[in-house]
Amino acid sequence: MISRTKAENILTLTLNCINIILYLLVIVSVIMKSLHADFSQIMVGIYGGVIAAVLVVNEVKPSDISLTYFRFVSIYSGRGMIFIFFGCISLDFGVLNIVTGTLCLVFGCIYIILSFVTNFPPPNAMIINWQNWKDFSAEGLDLARPGLESKSASCLVNHPPRIKEMAVV
Repeated sequence: MISRTKAENILTLTLNCINIILYLLVIVSVIMKSLHADFSQIMVGIYGGVIAAVLVVNEVKPSDISLTYFRFVSIYSGRGMIFIFFGCISLDFGVLNIVTGTLCLVFGCIYIILSFVTNFPPPNAMIINWQNWKDFSAEGLDLARPGLESKSASCLVNHPPRIKEMAVV
């Protein structure tokens, strides 16, 4: 029987891999869309491709700049809005663009739904989720979620409070 903690770690690592794949698909999709487009679509493609490339790097290891100025990337509703944006700019008549746009829109909606699930772990970068997986899998231990005493807690990101917590003043 797999514990809840291990299942959450597997799920979060899977979501990290899906995010990276979708970002790379967006890059390829906007390049394909820009090959036979006018100037404005080429500029939107460049903008989307650069943002997707930065988000690939951020998905692996977050930087202080992204955690300070772009905190919406560290919550599910923010990631959902990013994927909805990418889905809208990559949709076009090509098969790759239709597949990429549809996948981005679907995962954007899934992330927005996940933002309302209170017991789901917050989104972390792949390096943090991988460290948590190694900590929990060490010598067959089945530990609870990492607290402040865990050695991976120094890597954990302080996420913005949920909407319910923000209402209490």
